[in-house]
Amino acid sequence: MQDKWSALVHRWLSHINAADWAVQPPTVEDSIPPLSTPGEGGDNSQMEQGRSIFMQMITLTSIMAQVCETFYSQTARAEYARAGKFASQLVLRRAKSVQIKLRDWFARLPPSCKMDHHQGTTTPGQPSPIGHFHLAYFATEISIHRRIVQSLDPATSDPYTLYICRSEAKTRLISAMDFVNRLKPEHLRAFWYFASAANFALIGTFGALLQATSAAKEEAAFYAARRTEYM
Repeated sequence: MQDKWSALVHRWLSHINAADWAVQPPTVEDSIPPLSTPGEGGDNSQMEQGRSIFMQMITLTSIMAQVCETFYSQTARAEYARAGKFASQLVLRRAKSVQIKLRDWFARLPPSCKMDHHQGTTTPGQPSPIGHFHLAYFATEISIHRRIVQSLDPATSDPYTLYICRSEAKTRLISAMDFVNRLKPEHLRAFWYFASAANFALIGTFGALLQATSAAKEEAAFYAARRTEYM
């Protein structure tokens, strides 16, 4: 099964269109090259956690690919432009399915992939790979809500829809910033994937978008303060 894992890694590090992809998702029965062998000082619990996170990252990456295709591809942009004042309705309709998929994926995460897994299960100070994993999750959520916020037009959007969408976006921003504030040394000393820097920046730019599109000075001041704390 090693060829299967090599193919999965290749897709994860590239941007293969789903229509050209036929490799099945990995399962626990698949053989993953071990990081160490018994007697070499390897930590089996760490290896199992790493494998679990890797498998979940593959699924999250496929969801992010759907987000990019649905909201940020040239075809999607052209469709939203043609929709005119109905663009926000089109965005919201398309966002529903991918939001449900992301929510269901997060709800089914195994215990080893949860943010508080390291508590009581690892040696104090031992690096934990959970940080980059959850940062990728927040980046995916924000990518959806950023497109929703960009599609809203106070002049044409229903006031209730406008309020709900911006409230949900605010909740996602606060959750992401609070996550960053909760990162501990064991997270920061661990391995971080190459996209992590962009994901950190994405949180800040999302705050800037909400600040720039605020309808009231008080709201804009709130986002300005949160961005200052974040930076």
